[in-house]
Amino acid sequence: MCVFSVSVKNGEVDLLVALGVGNMPGVDFSSAGKAGPVFTMEPNARVDDVAAKYFRQPIHNFYIKAIVKVLSDDAMLFAVTNPYNTVSFGMRLQSFNQGSRKRTRLYVYYTTNHQSSLPSTYTMEVDDMLNKWSQLDIIVNNNAMEVSLDCQFMNTNDLMSHDRLDFAAGSKLYIGRQGMPDKYEFKV
Repeated sequence: MCVFSVSVKNGEVDLLVALGVGNMPGVDFSSAGKAGPVFTMEPNARVDDVAAKYFRQPIHNFYIKAIVKVLSDDAMLFAVTNPYNTVSFGMRLQSFNQGSRKRTRLYVYYTTNHQSSLPSTYTMEVDDMLNKWSQLDIIVNNNAMEVSLDCQFMNTNDLMSHDRLDFAAGSKLYIGRQGMPDKYEFKV
């Protein structure tokens, strides 16, 4: 399950709506999940839509809740790209080795300048999320990003700047990947 909540109006944007009911090529649906429906996205899945359909208001403070099973070392959970193909907003999960331990690096993309060619990225490292169901909670409030994994507080990052994000006209929402090679897949 993946829910994105915008605190500006206390509304929620459910990104699962973009997946439909598994009737897209490469997206399988099962209602047997403990916490809700389970969508399996295969490497050939291409899920995209007009971002304005989901993000109707600018965002500033937000909360991302995702229950995912990451099936590859590098996965883009979702991305909103502007017409210049810069990731305005999104989340990526990347596994890496830290000594003998496997860890996951979270990337939260938040780019307020529509014409920037480089996305603003905030990163944080958490315990390994590869090949197991994990609940990820990210709260961005004013100039801090707080991350919890499986209901356990992980860390808080101070953000250098955190301006309101207005999505440019023509922005697109991608679920599962955005410019990533086809081998990346995960379940939500």
